[in-house]
Amino acid sequence: MTEKEPTIKLVRHGLSDANDRNKMHTPLFGHPDAGLMDIGIEQARNLTPLFKSRYGLDLAAARVATSWMRRTFETALEAGVREENITRYPLLDEVSTRLSREEIIQTLHDEVPPPAAIEQIKELRANPPEEEVWFTHGLVIATLMYDCDIPYIKFVPKHGTVIEVPRRKIIEKTV
Repeated sequence: MTEKEPTIKLVRHGLSDANDRNKMHTPLFGHPDAGLMDIGIEQARNLTPLFKSRYGLDLAAARVATSWMRRTFETALEAGVREENITRYPLLDEVSTRLSREEIIQTLHDEVPPPAAIEQIKELRANPPEEEVWFTHGLVIATLMYDCDIPYIKFVPKHGTVIEVPRRKIIEKTV
C-alpha cells in the first residue's frame, strides 16, 4: 500500500463585512477586524462536515494556521477548530492591505497577481506553516496557485472554498 502524499488544504474565509461589496465605501470594507456576516458563519459551519467526509479530518482535533485577520480566525472557530489549536501567521494575511484600489481592480480583471502579492507568496513558500489546513484569503490562494503553476477554475476562489494542494508543490520552488 502506498502512503498518501501530504497535502495542504487552503480555505478561503467565509464572507465578511470586509468583502461585502455593499459596504465598499465604508470603513469596514477591507478592514482587518471586520467579522463574518451571517452567510460567512454558515459557510464556515459547512466546512465541518466537508472536512470529515472529503478528507477524514475532524477540525475539532486539527491544528490549523490562520492569518492575523479576524475573518480567517472566526472562520476556523465557526468550522469547529478549538482556539488553542490555531496558530496565526502574518504571511497568510490578505495581500490587498498593501495594494491600492486600482491595483486590486486590475488584478481581478487581468487574473495576474501584482508584484506585492508575488513577493508575499515567495516568502510564504520559503517559510510555510507546518499545519495541513490554512485559513486565509482569496488573493493569497490565487497568488499561491499562480506562483505554483497549479490550474484552478476561478482566479480568486469563492468564500468558504477548500482547495487541496500537494505540499511539495508549495515548498518545492522556494526563493
